[in-house]
Amino acid sequence: MNYSNEAFPTPELPSPPEPLQPEVYSDPGLPGSGLIDQQPTQPETLEELTQQIAQLETKLTQALELLGDIYRYGKLRDFLLTGDFRAADEETTLVMLEIAGHGNHEQMTPEDVLQFPCSAIQLIDQLWLKYSKGRFGFSVQNRIYQELGGTDDITLIDMNLLHRVGDRLGARANNQWIPYNDLDFTLSAPEGCFPAKWWDSPYGAKMIIYFSARLMACGI
Repeated sequence: MNYSNEAFPTPELPSPPEPLQPEVYSDPGLPGSGLIDQQPTQPETLEELTQQIAQLETKLTQALELLGDIYRYGKLRDFLLTGDFRAADEETTLVMLEIAGHGNHEQMTPEDVLQFPCSAIQLIDQLWLKYSKGRFGFSVQNRIYQELGGTDDITLIDMNLLHRVGDRLGARANNQWIPYNDLDFTLSAPEGCFPAKWWDSPYGAKMIIYFSARLMACGI
């Protein structure tokens, strides 16, 4: 019998599977997310290998920080995304107290806010700006504060200035501060109305002056 190759053709082996690519975690709602993870080139020297290891360590650190941000700011982002500005406002205060290591406003002093991390303020501000179409956020409030004559001088407490700011932000009406429950928690609220609860501190005007100075120092 003739057992030729034609009678028994060599079977074709399947192509090897494509190598798995590292996933990139991206949460478009959080500023700074979407780390780019590319396959490194094959190092040719020890120096190149050392550089690649350092780059991978940096990316790992960034990824861990991002995961922490997603956990910490995720609820705030979700509230803003759905337009629940009251819940977002209350969550903003909770997040900021957590960052500062305090359980309530009574523990947070004006001196504490002068050391508050700029990166956290900036991220919270970006979330508010994004989901309010630029109407709300610390940067909006600080711009209005400066337009009305506010400065970073923490030794000067001008109540007339603070009243004008409150009027402009929709926190005052008829020469009185509006109770928190009566604020307009919609996009129709005056520009810069939120965040609002964070400013309601037992330290009163002093806290407003100190935190405004911190916003300026952070370039908010």
